[in-house]
Amino acid sequence: MAPGGRCRLCETSVPDNGRIGAGCTRFWPFLLGDVPELEEVARATKGLKNWKAPGHDSLPAELLKIDDDEPFVLGHLHTILVKVWNGGDIPRERKDATIKVLYKKGDRSNCNNYRGVSLLSHVGKVPIKIITNRLSAFCEANNILPEEQCGLRHGRSTVDMLFVGRRLQELGLRKKIPL
Repeated sequence: MAPGGRCRLCETSVPDNGRIGAGCTRFWPFLLGDVPELEEVARATKGLKNWKAPGHDSLPAELLKIDDDEPFVLGHLHTILVKVWNGGDIPRERKDATIKVLYKKGDRSNCNNYRGVSLLSHVGKVPIKIITNRLSAFCEANNILPEEQCGLRHGRSTVDMLFVGRRLQELGLRKKIPL
């Protein structure tokens, strides 16, 4: 489905308003599983956070983002992703996490003073980001999430809900209504 074009499945026009979920939602279940296009892989790759520890493949996110003029790495990544997407077999090294144990503070002999950190492959994060973006757009376009849901939504913040909660608490105290 190309914005400003026509839906591939039902031939309805799709408005060009910059939203992935805009336009025809009649065939969303099929569109959610479509093979990602190069632009979608590029968006997902650019969305990876810099300076994060890589997984066992030792490929930093910055390496996947270096394609400015010639999309060499991105092109290969897209080719691999299409093969995986069509075949359904995700390589084990893209699914597995390397777990590192980090000491926090206090007595080193106490296990509660440690926390585990899962290091995932950045290449493995790209399809996850694509799926997350598609599901998020689908939920927004079809009003699946309640208006009160602010966490993990674009343009919203849990800080907003903390403000609302605090305001409700103040109103409850003022009107002597227990919350």
